[in-house]
Amino acid sequence: MADTTKRHLVVPIFIPFAGCPHKCIFCEQKKISGASQVKILETLDTAVSSPHFYDRENREIAFYGGTFTNLPLKTIEEMLSSVLPYIKSGKFKSIRISTRPDAISDDICLLLKDKEVKTIEIGVQSMNDEVLMLAGRGHKAVDTIRSMELLHKYDFISGVQLMPGLPGDNLKRFMDTIADVIALKPDLARLYPAVVIKGTGLSEKFYEGCYKPLELGEAVSWCAEASTKLEESGVNVIRIGLMETQSLSRGDNVVAGPYHPAFGHMVKSLQYHKRIEKYFKRLPWKKVCVLVNKNELALFCGYKNDGIIRASNVLQAEITKVRGDINISPGMIFFEEG
Repeated sequence: MADTTKRHLVVPIFIPFAGCPHKCIFCEQKKISGASQVKILETLDTAVSSPHFYDRENREIAFYGGTFTNLPLKTIEEMLSSVLPYIKSGKFKSIRISTRPDAISDDICLLLKDKEVKTIEIGVQSMNDEVLMLAGRGHKAVDTIRSMELLHKYDFISGVQLMPGLPGDNLKRFMDTIADVIALKPDLARLYPAVVIKGTGLSEKFYEGCYKPLELGEAVSWCAEASTKLEESGVNVIRIGLMETQSLSRGDNVVAGPYHPAFGHMVKSLQYHKRIEKYFKRLPWKKVCVLVNKNELALFCGYKNDGIIRASNVLQAEITKVRGDINISPGMIFFEEG
């Protein structure tokens, strides 16, 4: 399993569309990644020269975007060999890549092991074949099963990337995907709700009235339920929602869908509230002071205090103050008249 106890630094190197055999309906990598070309050495040198670089114990180089293992073998070897000196010198501890389920083989795994790759993330998106077909993925769920078996065989840290809300998806299909993924025993997971980005096939479907993305609250609810099930099964959910970039933050690039810079916090807050609601009860007071663990204060309050509003509605009392106390055990909540 992945070690989550150490401070982790991932330095991403984006290779938009490189090696991709298909242009998926949701994809516009230049807008998603905010990068248009590979600048490997410059990227790593910039990271190494940053003032707090060596404060992080687990430093990792990550190749994202495109389909890394579909590149020509010579290109794969050249790219990995170019970063190996950073590994050998101890500046970085390991290498991570992302790829497609149908672009993993025994030969590829042996090459990646030889070049110090430790973590491989698979763009699963869904385990429903109809959803995959409508998204233009060009692979099936069986390819994910086979690729995960190979990652386990060669002892890689394995990750899955999932995209709820694609065409043809619904809550049942997505939760079935979560159950199928849990059975594959990945170490890591990312949840990226489908967002309609300008210039994609999905935007064409949206403008034609053939596709309706998830509402923000709907996507938060789906991801909260999925994240809880994954975490309870020992899968480390390392990212929820697209990372904010300068291009995505421009209003004209996101056409529709549940994109929000605080999406991950919204999901974690909802998860937290669902865990503590068992302690909620009808109180004899009209005004209440709430006490929670100090580190969970932001989770209780939620985005723009929506957590406080949610709790007030359940308690049927006005919450006048929320206080964090380090002596309160995580996951516990207490009430005082206030």
